[in-house]
Amino acid sequence: MGQFNFYGTWNDSLAYLELLVRMEQFTFVIDMWYTQPVPLQFMTLTNEVKAAVRKRPRVYLWCDRYSQFPPGFREPTPNGLMMIDPTKSGPALDLGLPVRFERNGQLGVGLGDLFYQPIYYEPRTREPYAPPEALKQTYNEVRTLLRKNMMKRYIRSQMITSKNITKTTIETLWIGSDAMALLESGAVKILVNGELRSGAELSKTRPT
Repeated sequence: MGQFNFYGTWNDSLAYLELLVRMEQFTFVIDMWYTQPVPLQFMTLTNEVKAAVRKRPRVYLWCDRYSQFPPGFREPTPNGLMMIDPTKSGPALDLGLPVRFERNGQLGVGLGDLFYQPIYYEPRTREPYAPPEALKQTYNEVRTLLRKNMMKRYIRSQMITSKNITKTTIETLWIGSDAMALLESGAVKILVNGELRSGAELSKTRPT
């Protein structure tokens, strides 16, 4: 399964969406709770779309290159709500968009992700199948496009291993321009391995 994590604000997220819309390849489906199995889709960014995505900042990217099936839904909850099941849909890329958050009075830049499922299921027969090559190729293209519009930074971080040993690592972070400006000004912090860190701790070159 491919997965790319990155940081940003809502302004960054809008910029990422605009880049993807301009590719003219995708139908975007909002991942949200539905009362009917009718997904909210868009191909252009209107004010209503922006408001809906800001409320639920996760979308699926349907594309003629790799999507074979329409959105499939999970079984409804007891109160009649349902969500899309990505394993028996599409297949489609999954894009989580970052927004700022607050923790104990401290503002932080959000964490987003781009990924696809490790396995999918044919919706009628339930037969499993691997992610198609076209999906993997498009994932790489979208990741490259997003990275070109982000800033690359490094930071030392400590992780506790399964054997309860503390290990120092160098994390590579991809950060949107608006988030980077806020980090450099000290207005926000960045969450790395569960710890809020300041922008002053980020490095443009990999520490030795």
